[in-house]
Amino acid sequence: MKKFNGGKNGNEGFYLSPNHPKVNSYLLSVFKDLIENYNLDGLHLDYVRFHNSGYGQNPSAVAYYQKLKGLKAFSTTGLDASHMIEWSNYRRKSVTDLVRETKSMIETVRPKMVLSAAVKPNLYQARERYYQEWDVWLAAGYVDWVVPMNYSPNMREFSRNISVINDHFTKKYRDKIIMGIAIYNQDPIDAAKKVKYSIDERFIGISVFSYNQMKRNSDYSILFD
Repeated sequence: MKKFNGGKNGNEGFYLSPNHPKVNSYLLSVFKDLIENYNLDGLHLDYVRFHNSGYGQNPSAVAYYQKLKGLKAFSTTGLDASHMIEWSNYRRKSVTDLVRETKSMIETVRPKMVLSAAVKPNLYQARERYYQEWDVWLAAGYVDWVVPMNYSPNMREFSRNISVINDHFTKKYRDKIIMGIAIYNQDPIDAAKKVKYSIDERFIGISVFSYNQMKRNSDYSILFD
C-alpha cells in the first residue's frame, strides 16, 4: 500500500499494489462478497493500474518477485534494460491477472453481470507507464466494456488518442469502447465537439465526466441536444 499526495488536502488516497502477493486475492474476495450479496448489473474497475512506472516497489512484492525468479538478490534501482523489461512485464501481468480473475469469478457467480474498466486513453502510455494493457483485456474478453478517460481539453491530443485506438482495434470493438469525455476542464462547446468527433469515428457510447459538473452548469445540456 502506498500513499499518494496529490489531492486538495495533500492526500489523494492510498494505492494497493497488485504485485503484492496478498492484494489481488483480497480484492477478489471483496468483489465476490459484493456480487453474491447484492443484485448488481455490473462491476466497474477504476484505477485498475499502477499510479505510474515508479510504483510497485513495496518490500513484499520485491521479495516475492525475487523468490519467484529464483534470485539471490534483487533491487529495483539501477536495473539494466533486460531486467527492467522483465520487472515491468511482471507488474503488468499482475494487473492483467486481477482483471482476468475477476472476470472468471463473475462468470462463475453471476455470469450475466457486466465487467467494465476505466482506462488510460493512450494505449502506449497505458501499457508502458501504468502497466494497463487494456487492449489485451478487451481482445481476450476479460472485460465487456472499457472507458478510455480521454479527458484532454486539447482536440489534437483527444483525436490522437482515438487514432491510436483505431489503429489497434477493428470495427467490431466499437460497441465495447465507451469514449470518456471531460466537462470539468473545458466549456460546453468544446466538449460537444469531442462528443461529435467520437460519434463520427463510430464510437456510439459516450461517458461524460462528471455528473456533478452538469448539475452545477446547465449549459452542458448542449451535449445531449
